[in-house]
Amino acid sequence: MKKFTNSEIIEIYKDIYNLPELNYEEEVSFDFFRLCKSSYNFVIISIYNERREFILLRDLNKNIGWELVGGYLKNGENIIDAANRIALKETGITVDGLRPVAIINNHFKFNNHIILHRGVAFIVLSREKVTPQVDNIKFIYTNDVPEKMLYQNKKILELSKKIVVNSDPRFPYYEIDSARKYFLSYIINKYIVKFIGRISSYRIRKKIYELTNGKPESILDVCSGDDTLIFSLKKKFQSKLCVANDISLKILSLLTNKHCNSNVIFTNHNILDFPFKKKFDLVIFKNSLHHIPEEEQSRLISWLSETSKQLIIIDIEDPNHSTFLSKIWHLYYINFLGDQGNNFVKFDEFKKLIEKNIKIKKIDFGVINTIKGRYYYSSVHEEKKGEEVEIKLRINDDEVENIIKILYDYGAVFKEEICEHDIYFTAPHRDFIATKECLRIRERNGQLELTYKGPSTDEMLTKEQYWKSEIDILINTSIDKMEYLLELLDFKKVADFRKIRKKFLFDKKTITLDKIENLGYFLEIEEIVNSTWERESAIEENIAFAKKFGLTENRIVNEPYRDLFIKSGIEA
Repeated sequence: MKKFTNSEIIEIYKDIYNLPELNYEEEVSFDFFRLCKSSYNFVIISIYNERREFILLRDLNKNIGWELVGGYLKNGENIIDAANRIALKETGITVDGLRPVAIINNHFKFNNHIILHRGVAFIVLSREKVTPQVDNIKFIYTNDVPEKMLYQNKKILELSKKIVVNSDPRFPYYEIDSARKYFLSYIINKYIVKFIGRISSYRIRKKIYELTNGKPESILDVCSGDDTLIFSLKKKFQSKLCVANDISLKILSLLTNKHCNSNVIFTNHNILDFPFKKKFDLVIFKNSLHHIPEEEQSRLISWLSETSKQLIIIDIEDPNHSTFLSKIWHLYYINFLGDQGNNFVKFDEFKKLIEKNIKIKKIDFGVINTIKGRYYYSSVHEEKKGEEVEIKLRINDDEVENIIKILYDYGAVFKEEICEHDIYFTAPHRDFIATKECLRIRERNGQLELTYKGPSTDEMLTKEQYWKSEIDILINTSIDKMEYLLELLDFKKVADFRKIRKKFLFDKKTITLDKIENLGYFLEIEEIVNSTWERESAIEENIAFAKKFGLTENRIVNEPYRDLFIKSGIEA
């Protein structure tokens, strides 16, 4: 995918922050217009100190009034990198925690010709003192708004002052200072030590892939650090908008420098004062909960849930109550990388914290065991609404490879390969096989899920496609205990088999290649619908999609795997 232009990035900023646009228009002389040459993109930075005084500068060789720090973007330059470069060049100050406040449009006209200079205005807090870089430039710190200011600098300053009044004055400088102090250690860790812990990262990344619902078009990694996860997610799901955020511009530079040609948007915000206004399809918050002060954790989790359709939270178990290797890794992070987080929670506390602050949405919990210790995770998402419209077709072993090739040719995204162990039951009061109802225990990746699907109707059987509401309940016990419980209630086991599933995502459809123990290969095409009209449309689309693989309607199987297994004569 072609890299975003600066103009496109400015439009994305406008969208994700819901920024106002400030417009300025001026009729200029031919000489000035000629100097403008062409359209430019720029940044303006309102820098203020802990007394909430803003830095203004004035060029003593020009009679243009006071202005804020600013400058033009270089070709291909990242916007936040440009802001830091310009602030450092003009004031000697390094900036962290850049917050966009407005889109700036300066229109310069000569006769019937117009040149547009378009930029982003930022606001940022800094403790550092100005170091004048040029003799003819004068700097002041002030609470006042001078009458004479260049172009739209006055509007930007007034807007910035309003934001500062309403902003949280607290800022986690200790995180910034630690990142700068241990930056060399981070480089050594990234390119040498991280390879040792790659298995842990792989397991966490794999779990994120498994938890992700559908094909998210917009993804936000809240505290990316120097992790390349955001690039993997973008590649895997072909997402249109991916944002990597971190409070430390220094640490973020390990990503921006290496992936300067990517289409990932990099942002530099304090997580406790997030300015995002967009609701993302997927928000990832990993390895950072223990960095958040206890009194702020509830507010943060509520906000993250509000700004996401799906929220995945992952954090490490308290190393002091974990394995020996976990303790060793923790000491390494503290002493070599200067890790500042120490607000660890136990798994029960983790669950209570999330359940207390997130309502209505469905919440799944689990644990990932790694060489670095146990990681807790939670997937928070809106309840799946509507019905699954599903078609199932029997395929031959020698057709599988070609079907996968056709899926990729059409732009399908491979999501995951998983092994599932399914046990089906029938009820003492009703024959679930006769009614085509389903009660199933499923073991997948060490987790148990109890599922119920309602009976099949005559219309479903006639059309050989199925649209059933489904109830899924996570179970925190062993498969043997759950099976024993159902048998005590006189539920009878009727089928017990394993399958390997390869899942692909295409448009609104989930396509699954199943290899069923003792039964062979099957292809499932599924779509979630919310109305009768959508159901009828999905039925036709599923059949049409199957024909793309050369599969005709005589391949359709209108029986569930459970019934096929029973008919095979294999004992459960």
